[in-house]
Amino acid sequence: MISRPAKVVDIEKAVEECRSVLNSLSGDDVKGYRAFWYYLAGSAAWIAAKRGVTYMEIVAHDFFKRAASTAETVSWLYQLSRLSIEEHEENQADQLRLTSVIEKLESQLSLYGNFNDQKFEAEVKTILDNLKRVKDTQEDSKAFENGHERLGRLLGYQAGNSNGDADPDPWWIADDDFCIVFEDHSTNNKVNSLGATKVRQAASHPDWIKQNIPSLRRESEIIPVVITPCTSITNGAKPHTQDLCYWNQQNFQTWAEKAITVVRDLKRSFPAEANLEWRKRAMQAYQDNGLDPASLAKNLRDHKLANLPISG
Repeated sequence: MISRPAKVVDIEKAVEECRSVLNSLSGDDVKGYRAFWYYLAGSAAWIAAKRGVTYMEIVAHDFFKRAASTAETVSWLYQLSRLSIEEHEENQADQLRLTSVIEKLESQLSLYGNFNDQKFEAEVKTILDNLKRVKDTQEDSKAFENGHERLGRLLGYQAGNSNGDADPDPWWIADDDFCIVFEDHSTNNKVNSLGATKVRQAASHPDWIKQNIPSLRRESEIIPVVITPCTSITNGAKPHTQDLCYWNQQNFQTWAEKAITVVRDLKRSFPAEANLEWRKRAMQAYQDNGLDPASLAKNLRDHKLANLPISG
């Protein structure tokens, strides 16, 4: 029989003690504590695995997954559960991205305060007013981009923009592996077809993001989108459409108003501090209204620029 070092035995005993505590933690009222003890058990098992008790690696993965599913709104628990090979890796990535967005939504709502809606409504007005600036002037284009960027930030995405000639317009990032990068063709001219120059520019945006946004992982999912009122493309643009997605400008403006309504409703019940139940409601509201990264990705991919009719 192979004897184990005393320290390893102590760690294994700690795992069993955690199991004993977990057996007495049941019900939604102690969900947060239960997630914490799953985390402690997983950490102890992980230490044991690193010290040579190989079977404990599986035990650690199981505890971390249980912690993540119990406190599904705590993103760092999902980071821990990434240590294992997941059976539902895609679903886990979606959950982690949404959790990251909701955490940043909390930060945004905290900036506006709970007892006065004046700052929040002023920001909403700026966003919506800017998104209505669709005349063919550089000033109006910049205003539209500004409203677009601020909308993403309000929703909890990491939002940015660039001022270079061929650079992307706003981009929205969730976690460290998901990005929607936009080409804003904001105009009040719905008659003209979208030309090759704009389409080629939009097609280059994923490469720009990879080279210029170091916070994203190499294998990140990057979705390029053109926002335009145009309902057709020119024949010259067709070869450059590639994987570009299409978001009709008016539909985007309508979506933005709906999205802000969801955030406004969530703000009314925001407890001003981390709260698992509020986060769960917020995540569900985002999924129900198509504001989460997974829903956005699906809806955008269902509308390819290449599917627009060719005109001219």
